[in-house]
Amino acid sequence: MSTEEEVQDKESQLLEACITTLVGPFREKYDEKWDEEAFWEAVENFKAESKKIGYEDPFEVLGKGTFVSFEAIRDILKTGPKPCFREGWKSPYTGEKVDILAIVESLHHASGPKFEGKERIVIVDFWATWCGSCLEIAREFSEIFEKYAGRISVIGLNNDDMFDRQREHNVEKTRTFLEAKNEIIRYSSYIDTEDHLARDTIFMKIGYEGIPCAVLLVDNEVRYAGRARLCIEDPLEEVLKELYPIEE
Repeated sequence: MSTEEEVQDKESQLLEACITTLVGPFREKYDEKWDEEAFWEAVENFKAESKKIGYEDPFEVLGKGTFVSFEAIRDILKTGPKPCFREGWKSPYTGEKVDILAIVESLHHASGPKFEGKERIVIVDFWATWCGSCLEIAREFSEIFEKYAGRISVIGLNNDDMFDRQREHNVEKTRTFLEAKNEIIRYSSYIDTEDHLARDTIFMKIGYEGIPCAVLLVDNEVRYAGRARLCIEDPLEEVLKELYPIEE
C-alpha cells in the first residue's frame, strides 16, 4: 500500500469512527431529546478512537468540512435537521394543481418514451447525474413504471446545476450519461431548460431541499412531494387503491 493510500485509509477510518461514535448516536436526539452529558462522554470515546487510528488532532481531517470543533458538531446535532428532512413533514405544495404536460413539453427530451399525459398517476423525479442516491431510486422508479404501465407514468427531470449555478448545464453531456445508464433509467427522461423552468415552476415550491425529490400527481393534483426513497410508497399505494380498487 502506497503512502497516499495509507493516508486515505486512515482518513476513512477516522470518518467512520466519527459517524459511529459521535454523530450516529445523536442524529435523532435534537431539540428536547438532547443529552449534553452523553454527548461529551461520546467525545472522549471518539478522542480515544482517534489516537488509536493515529490522529492526536482529528480536526486536521474533520476540519476540511463543516466539523471544525466538537462544539460545532454539538451545535449541528443539537439543532437537528431542517424541517423538510424530519419525519412527518408535509410539503405546502400538497393539493396544488400542476399542468405537468405543458411543463414537460418545454423541456429537452433525453431518453425513454415521450410523456403524452395519458396516465392519471404521474411520478416526477428530480435528480442530477452527480447524485448517487438518485441512481439508486431510479431503479425502483423503473420497476414501478414497468409494473404499472398504462396506469403510472414516471418522468425523470434532470438538472445538474439546480443548487449551484457554477455547475455545467450541458444537455448533450447528460444525454450521453443517460445512454450509459439506460438499463437503470428506463422511464421518460427530460433535461431542464437552461433558465431552470422545471426547477422554478415545481421544485422550488415543494419546500424540500434535497434530491432525489419526488412529486406524486393524480389528475395533475399534487398528492405527495418530498423525499423520494420510501416516503412515496404509502401515498402511491393509497392512490392506486383509490383509482384501481381490486375487484372482489
